[in-house]
Amino acid sequence: MKWDIVQDKYDISRAAFLDWVSCGRPRTGVVFEHMSRLRARFKLALRYCRQHEDQLKADACAKSLDLGDSNKFWRGVKRTSNGRATKYANCVADVSGDENIAEM
Repeated sequence: MKWDIVQDKYDISRAAFLDWVSCGRPRTGVVFEHMSRLRARFKLALRYCRQHEDQLKADACAKSLDLGDSNKFWRGVKRTSNGRATKYANCVADVSGDENIAEM
């Protein structure tokens, strides 16, 4: 999902980093500036994805539904839903606990 947006920037940034390393890790110059600029673009894209994670997940679900892939849609819903949620009520009429609800 979010990695689709960042993956290409990561690949380019990684290649620039490896070029910088092969040049002897200079602290100034064209290679350093190029590597720094591409790394900053990658970090900006990653920060955007982290800040808009919920929206990106919703967009991915909507896209899978729009494409007519219902299996992928429901897998996405299951993955993003709260896995700790239970299907049983734990509070009924302001009474909580298994014993108290049963006695009610």
